Amino acid sequence: MIRYIRYMLSLSKNVDVLPQLMHLPVTLREAVRWALKSREINQKIVDGYFSDRLVVVPSLCKSASGTLGRSIAAIQQRFADGSGIDRLPIYVQGVDDHNIRLEMMLGLLEGGTVSLHARPSGENLMVLRVLDAKYVINFRHPADNMVAVACGYYDANPKYSIDGDWAFTYQHPVHANLYKSEVDVRDKINHLIQDGYLNTTLAWIAGWLHFRDSQRSIVNRYEDYVVDRKTALDSIANFLYGQKLDDATLQRCNHIADGFGRRNWKRSGNAEAIQDNPTEEITTELVTEKYPYGWTGEIGVRKKYYSKENRIAYISAVEGFLESYPQASLLLDVYPDLLEF
Repeated sequence: MIRYIRYMLSLSKNVDVLPQLMHLPVTLREAVRWALKSREINQKIVDGYFSDRLVVVPSLCKSASGTLGRSIAAIQQRFADGSGIDRLPIYVQGVDDHNIRLEMMLGLLEGGTVSLHARPSGENLMVLRVLDAKYVINFRHPADNMVAVACGYYDANPKYSIDGDWAFTYQHPVHANLYKSEVDVRDKINHLIQDGYLNTTLAWIAGWLHFRDSQRSIVNRYEDYVVDRKTALDSIANFLYGQKLDDATLQRCNHIADGFGRRNWKRSGNAEAIQDNPTEEITTELVTEKYPYGWTGEIGVRKKYYSKENRIAYISAVEGFLESYPQASLLLDVYPDLLEF
């Protein structure tokens, strides 16, 4: 009995927790809270509570997922009784695990919006079905996406590496050398194309298009959002709530996007843009080094960045994918210019 009491007391002590276990209870108090919240979540799922209170945004990396997720949260707050919060699950914060897991509801008891770089896997699709959640699938042209990803690795430190050679990323493991600033961006693009990252991206888009529930999901192309933000957000608001954006909500969404724009001073490489944001720790030199051929959010940016070798490698990889992947033709439905430069 004494041993049992000591054991129970030990469960009340705080301990250092590995990032991979941050979302799990490690003290008795946390375990009790977890159990109570889990019971509440279970009942709400049974009651269909989250069907109009939860929006999941599976988004391709470097496709304005942050801006879109916050904008959808603003739309949700306007039309869904104030439940619109945009929050990353704690397991994502710990190890960048972007799968759709029921544990994410521990931080979304009243619903909300969650934007994740989730794959169209059986596990993720099943959780969406269990929650009966609506979801907005977000992606951009694969060739442009390779440019944004390649520049995004500039002088960064990989959070998790495998034997020091390979680094974990949302989409596909990449060689740690891609994070070195001295590696030419076109060499990085070539690596992404030839080492599987591009194929994973193509499969990501085609998989979501094929397996999505057309009644519970809508597709948003990055290009449509950039060219005509109001129309893109109107479509999403209509799908989610049968409403169009009012001026106040649109203004809020514009403010969210403009805020991201100010932080992404790197876009233009323009000295005036830098001077307009004196609080940012930036230099024209860094802008030029990280984005040597211009802002990577530009539609069709592949035309500025791809070398002849990059274009040949890309076209070869995509043609091979189109010939071998069962649902590859769906890519041409959303991007008829998939092979164009």
